[in-house]
Amino acid sequence: KAQLKAYKCLGGLALAQTLKTRLEQIQADQSQRQEVVFAKGVELIEKGLEDATLKREITRGAKTADHEDPFTPIDAADAELAAIEQERAEIDQERQSNPKGGGLFGKLKAAAGAAGAAASGAKLKFKENQARSRRQAAVQSAGQYLAEECTDAPWRTPELIQFRRQAAILEAFVDAYATEAARLQKQIPLLTQDP
Repeated sequence: KAQLKAYKCLGGLALAQTLKTRLEQIQADQSQRQEVVFAKGVELIEKGLEDATLKREITRGAKTADHEDPFTPIDAADAELAAIEQERAEIDQERQSNPKGGGLFGKLKAAAGAAGAAASGAKLKFKENQARSRRQAAVQSAGQYLAEECTDAPWRTPELIQFRRQAAILEAFVDAYATEAARLQKQIPLLTQDP
């Protein structure tokens, strides 16, 4: 007697695989486009840190859009780095101002001072690395914020106007990709389910 089994349609499986491939392409292209725009946002933020006019315009645009100043966390990290540098300078000055005494106790005191200075230096280096990491994260976050949230700000600088256009194109692609991805995610299970 013939056994009836549920066989999957090879055409349906091939179509499902094609749709999965297209979904992966959509996700890869969206990610690549976002990286380009976010990198440009980071570049503008870093340039704004050096150019006071650009910084004022970005700050004004953020306030116009009812958002907080993207430079606030960066400025806080810069202040922390300056305080660490000041502390390092004070330790160096203190180490140079201590005269090296002669004799056994003078050498012991100098050795203890050198060990303390080395420990303080290591502690400051650790704090400095953490502060630099926080600063870099703040710059990255500000660049992404600039790309995602400040696209409707009334920019005057040609660089920011061009950036707004790039961000608007990205937003259109993201919307189109989201719609297509949702459609594909609904179709794939229908093609791969058992009859």
